[in-house]
Amino acid sequence: GVGRAELIAEKELNLYNELAVCAGQRSGKSAVTTMIAAYILHRFLVIGKPNDVFNIRGNEILHGTFIALTLGQAKENLWDPFYGYISDSPWFKQYHKFLRYHEKRLGEQLFKLKDTFVLYRHRNMLWYPATPDKRVLRGRTRLFGAIDELGWFDANRDTGKVKDNAHEV
Repeated sequence: GVGRAELIAEKELNLYNELAVCAGQRSGKSAVTTMIAAYILHRFLVIGKPNDVFNIRGNEILHGTFIALTLGQAKENLWDPFYGYISDSPWFKQYHKFLRYHEKRLGEQLFKLKDTFVLYRHRNMLWYPATPDKRVLRGRTRLFGAIDELGWFDANRDTGKVKDNAHEV
């Protein structure tokens, strides 16, 4: 007899957002995913300390992970376009300039932007491409995750595989 919005307002249900997309070939899934990822990163950078907002330990690193069958595919199909957005967009350029100014002023590193990862130390966020290895992926607190070509992962639950097991990844 009560709706989701009411439960969230009464703090009896946490507000979690999740998006699952399945679209056909040549529909721009990867491009849209990386645009959404850049937008989500932007939102997390401007809300203040995400750990405080989400009531998570202050020193816990929040991960944004891009996964595909191989690291090369994850990098090429998801990470590289995402990296392009956060390297080239006017908002991110201005934000990074702002952070560099404060790094010099404070004498401490606030962020690292590399072609294989981006770390926003002042927000405890680390974004990167990864292989579909359940041993490496487990145990991280993820605020974003994208899996490319999930249909090519092994869907058999009992394979015992460490990599490319759809259920484990």
